Amino acid sequence: MKRIVLSLVIVLATLGFALVAGAQDENMTAAHIEQIVTELWNAGDDSAIADLIAEDVVVNLPPSLNVNPPFSGHEGYLMNVMGWRAGLPDLKIEVLHLIASDELAAARVMITGTQTETFFGIPATNAELAFAANILYELDDEGKVVAEWWEWDTTLELIQLGLFTPPAPPQ
Repeated sequence: MKRIVLSLVIVLATLGFALVAGAQDENMTAAHIEQIVTELWNAGDDSAIADLIAEDVVVNLPPSLNVNPPFSGHEGYLMNVMGWRAGLPDLKIEVLHLIASDELAAARVMITGTQTETFFGIPATNAELAFAANILYELDDEGKVVAEWWEWDTTLELIQLGLFTPPAPPQ
């Protein structure tokens, strides 16, 4: 009987440890994503990329932007980040919601900034942008991002930049 009780205690302790370890992995993933947003995107600190992003990363943007092939590798990743930061020098991304496991993370973010410089070929409009986006991250065994999928309302972005006027509703 003592062996059974001892065995149960060991099994329960092992399961408890696994649950705690899993929660720690999720917390580490969440902290990792926050670090990407804070250091790479908001501060423009490209020295952090080797610790946060896999060398073969692929960044998939909304299909309506027709960015094909997607940004890839450290160079492509930084081209995307620095393109946003160049056009919107006051760029700020705020994480509103973040759900994470050890291999995947999903973030709902708010993107704000003023387009005072050329933005991916669009001359400065001095327009203020504010829109939400969803980002899905896939991470490798080392916790580095290997893929990102971004989705946002690109029509709203164009309206805010003054590049598109929606048609008037029928009367």
